[in-house]
Amino acid sequence: MTRFPSSFVRATLAAAVLVVSGCDGSDSSADADATYQGRVTNDAATARLASADVEGATVTAASISASGQSRMLSGSATTSASGQFSLQSEGTTEAAVLMAEGTGDFASSVLVEAGGAARGTVQTAPMTAETDTEADVFIAARQRGSRARVADAVLFVTADVTTDVRAGQTTTAQVAAALDAAIAAERRAARDEGASDDEVEEAADERDDAHAAFRTSLSASVSAEVATQTFEDAYVNAYSRAGLTARTSARAARARVLASERFAGSLSNRASASIRAQARLFAAVATALAVEAEFEARGAASARLATLRAARTTLVASLRAATTNVQRNAAEAQYASTVEAELSAESGVSMGQLNSAMSATTAASAALTASVNTAASGEAVATAVATYYTAARSSVAAVVSADLAVDVLVLLTAF
Repeated sequence: MTRFPSSFVRATLAAAVLVVSGCDGSDSSADADATYQGRVTNDAATARLASADVEGATVTAASISASGQSRMLSGSATTSASGQFSLQSEGTTEAAVLMAEGTGDFASSVLVEAGGAARGTVQTAPMTAETDTEADVFIAARQRGSRARVADAVLFVTADVTTDVRAGQTTTAQVAAALDAAIAAERRAARDEGASDDEVEEAADERDDAHAAFRTSLSASVSAEVATQTFEDAYVNAYSRAGLTARTSARAARARVLASERFAGSLSNRASASIRAQARLFAAVATALAVEAEFEARGAASARLATLRAARTTLVASLRAATTNVQRNAAEAQYASTVEAELSAESGVSMGQLNSAMSATTAASAALTASVNTAASGEAVATAVATYYTAARSSVAAVVSADLAVDVLVLLTAF
C-alpha cells in the first residue's frame, strides 16, 4: 500500500509542538482551531465498525492537496485505553488524513473530506483496515491527477478490495487507476449530457457532504449497515441535489459502471467483482430513479409511480443481497419486466412492440461493448456511451413513436 513513510511521520512528530497527554487520550497544542476526534482499532476483519481498540498509538494529521501532496498539520495525540483520541490541530479546507502509529509495525489512517476539517470539532470514522485502504487509494488517485473526492474513494473501496490489497493480491495503484477511470467516465458523461463544470463540482460537493454525515454516523456507533446504505443513497442522489436531471445521473452512472468493468479487470478476481457489483448497484438505482422521473414528467398516476418505486426498492434489496451475477441479472430482469408492463399500460404501446424496440438496440449494444473493450481511458468510455445512446434512441424510435416509451426503453437498455 502507498503510505506515508514511517521516517516522514517520525520526523514530523519530532518537529511538532510539545503536547501534553491527558488521561482521556487527548493532547493539546498552541493556536489550534480544529479538534479531530476518533478511535483507532486493530481491525483485521475489515469491517466498517471497529473491533479491538489500540491504546498508546500516536495520531497526527496531514492535509492532502489536489495533486496528492501532503502537508503535516500541527500537533499530535495519544490514544486512550479505549482507542479514543482528541487531536487539537490547525484546520484545513483541503482533504485531510488522520494517521496512527502504534507499537511494532501497526499503522492506520482515515480520511476527512475537503472542507470537513476547516475548523471546530471534526468527528472521524473509526480507523479500520478499510479506512486505511481508502486513504491509500485516495492519495494514490490524487497523485495520478484524478478528480476523485474522498467520498468516491470511500464508496469504491469495499471490504473485499481491502482484504485483497492487504493480502498483496491487488495493489493500491491498480485500485486507484480503476477509481480514476470510473470517476473520469462519469464526469465526462455528465458533461456530454449538458452538465456544466460547476454543476459537476456541485454534485461532487454533495457527495462529500454525504461522507461527512457518514463518518459522523459511524463515530456515533450507528449500525454500519444502516450508515453505509444511507451514504450510498445520498451519493447516488447527489446529481439531483445539484440540480441535474435524473437522466443525466443515469447515463453518467452507466459510463461509470462500464469504466469500472473495463479498468478493474487487472485487479484480483474478488476485488474486481466487488467493484463491479458496487458500480452495478449504483447504476441500477440511478436508472430506476430516472425511469420514475420520466413517468412523473408525463403525468403518470400516483398508483403507477408507487408501483415503480416499489419495484426499485425490490431491485435494490435484491442487488444488495446478490452474491452472483446470475442473481443480479435475475433481479434486473424482474425490474425491467415490471417497468415494461407499466410502460405498456401508460403509453398504449403493446408489449410486443416494446420487445421489438428493445431488440432493435442489439447492434448499438454490440458496438458499445467493442468500444469499451478497447477504450484507453475513462473519457473514451464516456464517449462510447454517448455514441451508444444516440444510436439506441434512433433504433427505438424507429419502432415506437411514443416519447415516454422511447425514453424509458433507452434507459432500460442499461440492464
